Amino acid sequence: MRDYIVLAPPLPARDGAPEALRLVFVKDGFCWPGLLITLPWLLYRRLFVEAALYVLVVAGLAFLGERFGAPATFLTAALPVAFGVLGNDLRRFALRRRGFLPRGVASGANIEEAEIRYFLGLPAADSVPLPPRIPPSHPATMPGQAPGSVIGLFPQAEGAR
Repeated sequence: MRDYIVLAPPLPARDGAPEALRLVFVKDGFCWPGLLITLPWLLYRRLFVEAALYVLVVAGLAFLGERFGAPATFLTAALPVAFGVLGNDLRRFALRRRGFLPRGVASGANIEEAEIRYFLGLPAADSVPLPPRIPPSHPATMPGQAPGSVIGLFPQAEGAR
């Protein structure tokens, strides 16, 4: 079960689109495209500031790799891992910077199920409702036993054995 952070745009749509169509669901967790295809993913998600910083850091690390060798090369290889771990957080921060406001959290096996659960107000699939609590004034009885008899608490003194 994955969690998705729901973000709403700051202003009403000019074209009259309902707000439900403009909500953005951002997965909370590891971002595989951020690991495997970092720069295209940044551009696709419209993270232009982060993409420019990524290019500058990679160019700087490449320059340092020419001068110092292995340590800078290791950092260049570790940079996509950082985008895999923090990619969805960067996307969420960029949306907040543009004025999007958090609306809630939705859970689902995939984004479609999370959207359905969010709009219908359903709980997560792994949440099981608790059975009703038995009031303490009604002692538990076994099936087929008379409702007045008590098991285990012995409210009356037992006779001598």
